[in-house]
Amino acid sequence: MDDIVIEGLSWRYKDSDWILKDINLTIEQGKTLGIVGPTGAGKTTLCLALCGLIPKKTWGAIEGSVKIKSMDTRKTPFEELIPHIGIVFENPDEQLIEPSVEDEIIFPLENFGFPPEEIAKRLEEALKATGLDKIRKKHPGELSGGQKQRLAIACALARQPPILIFDETTTDLDPVGKSEVFSLLAQLRATKKLTMIIVEHNTAQLAQFADELIFLRNGNIIRRGSPSQFFCDVAFLKENGVYPPQVSEVFSEISCTYPNSLDKNQLPVTLNDAIQLLHEILDLEEISYNSVEIKDQLPSTSEVIIKAQDVRFTYPDGTQALNGIDLELRKGEFVAIIGNNGSGKTTLINHFVGLLKPTEGDLEVFGMNTKDVSVENIAQKTALVYQNPDHQLFCQTVFEECAYELKYSQSGRFSNEEIEQRVSEVLDVMNLTRLRNEQPFGMGRGLRQQLAVATALVKQPEIIIVDEPTTGQDASQAHSIMRILTEFNKKGKTIVVITHDMNLVSNYIPRSIVLNQGKIIIDSNTRDVYSHSEILKKASLTRPQVTELGNLLPHAPVILRIEELKDILSLKYDVKEAIAYDR
Repeated sequence: MDDIVIEGLSWRYKDSDWILKDINLTIEQGKTLGIVGPTGAGKTTLCLALCGLIPKKTWGAIEGSVKIKSMDTRKTPFEELIPHIGIVFENPDEQLIEPSVEDEIIFPLENFGFPPEEIAKRLEEALKATGLDKIRKKHPGELSGGQKQRLAIACALARQPPILIFDETTTDLDPVGKSEVFSLLAQLRATKKLTMIIVEHNTAQLAQFADELIFLRNGNIIRRGSPSQFFCDVAFLKENGVYPPQVSEVFSEISCTYPNSLDKNQLPVTLNDAIQLLHEILDLEEISYNSVEIKDQLPSTSEVIIKAQDVRFTYPDGTQALNGIDLELRKGEFVAIIGNNGSGKTTLINHFVGLLKPTEGDLEVFGMNTKDVSVENIAQKTALVYQNPDHQLFCQTVFEECAYELKYSQSGRFSNEEIEQRVSEVLDVMNLTRLRNEQPFGMGRGLRQQLAVATALVKQPEIIIVDEPTTGQDASQAHSIMRILTEFNKKGKTIVVITHDMNLVSNYIPRSIVLNQGKIIIDSNTRDVYSHSEILKKASLTRPQVTELGNLLPHAPVILRIEELKDILSLKYDVKEAIAYDR
């Protein structure tokens, strides 16, 4: 039986071009469909059509039909569709309205008329499944970004509608939290035969969980198949802005080198499958490793520009967010701050820019004790990009948003010519020139995130701090942002990034600081940090697939990048260059 049937669906918003173009799709009951594609492909629009918000609650023009449980969304009252489908949006702030975590979960259950004993049962199940049981009385506004996402997911899970749609709803979860949510969804699918549609940039998770995937690009479905079929053409996916699971990319290379040992059309898509296959086709003890030199260079400068001494911070509600932070950041460093949701990462960087002051201890920025100076003084040399771009965008156009800081800078006025030059340059770097006259809130979240980064870069501050810079970005855009930050780092700027994307950390960032329960549990070069799997596990972090594969190789160093593993296994035809962190 098909839960969703789409025939010839095309859609355009008022005064826009066609966003979806002749979509034909069926989703069987109890199956999970994964949707991937570059930012702006129409993924969110398709989700809105799948749940009936298009065309019932959105202005635009539609052709074709969408049927949910045999009900045509164009002809069926929206109120009749709601019990059958639930959707969790990318931005949890758009759907959280109640005064406490548990009230947020209870509210829809009461609206649907569940009896009190069933509400209590579902509340406990949802809280436990999402790890929110210990903060059930907190106001949603007091939660971290990842905790808010967990809450939005908990609300949908508690309802247990027969069809669930998740539109990039795990992007801000720590890796273990993401895995826990996917495991819970798998359990619900098996026990209650739920149908699920998941939009996700993390292809490794989708490969393990989805029954089928579609590739959406410019409003068209350009590829469709099971995970093994979908990811077999690695080059095609990367050329079109989707990065396959790391194990698929590695074994694509192996299939070229050992064509008789592996069918290129049946690449492994999960880590477990890859580990098993690696043992089958290669004698790991007999591999003649390519001679490589691995270097992880950190800046040699001794100039400390941020110094924390026993910093502790307690929020007004009694939450102890930082519990004795000691660290030094030096000029020209590129640093990742990683850890589980609620570990204190955002609280810490808010101290770096003076938005929060230590309850105990001291924090100095360029020798200034943040307790003694204003935020404005610190802001002259620092820039912070928030996790949610909507918290810092307020102008009418993209150009004005970037120009605002220059027009009203405390460090001196810029001429109109200088403002035009600086803004034009940063818009070009961020690939936003075509949108310079657009209204920011008319753009997708991924583009708004890029704009928020642009507003920080245009200042050319000494320290650039970015909280989850790749939220809402497709793989190619995420790598583009990281390359841009790397270029600024090469110019001597200090870059601090909070992220849950362990692949990006391993590819770009030489130093990692791991937080757990408001404490630093390890602070070292990233390769050393990734060698401590138990410490990472304590902080709800998981190593990249390529690192886990490399761990199987006797006497091999800790592997951070796909290229390193290819070289060590002598899979590259040209292996002349040594692996190094090239700054």
